[in-house]
Amino acid sequence: MGMKSKSAHFGSGSGGPSVRKGGLSFKLNIHLFGKMPKQKSQIKHIMANREGHLPDSRHNRKILEKISSDSSNYKFQDNNGNKVYSKIIKGKEYWVYSRNGIIQNGGVNIKTFRFHKKGDK
Repeated sequence: MGMKSKSAHFGSGSGGPSVRKGGLSFKLNIHLFGKMPKQKSQIKHIMANREGHLPDSRHNRKILEKISSDSSNYKFQDNNGNKVYSKIIKGKEYWVYSRNGIIQNGGVNIKTFRFHKKGDK
């Protein structure tokens, strides 16, 4: 169909897939929405009553999914292929690591921010 993927979601390379048609070339911005994993052990790793994480609740799961589904919250991709998302909400830094559309880790930083400067909004 004339579509070649360059996205990390679909193989190696940088940028999004490009489409060529009739001598024209343009990039598509494809973004996979982060969803919570189905495995209970992974959910327990993400959702926990410990520093830097959130207690397990439907509301807290939705917060992490919403942050990772908004491309404006994207910060970078780490060496393990995780896409890192972060957002400041009411003075707290919420963060999510997502790979292949599945949330791998997430939580909240209250004292020390990792992805923003204190005072960012």
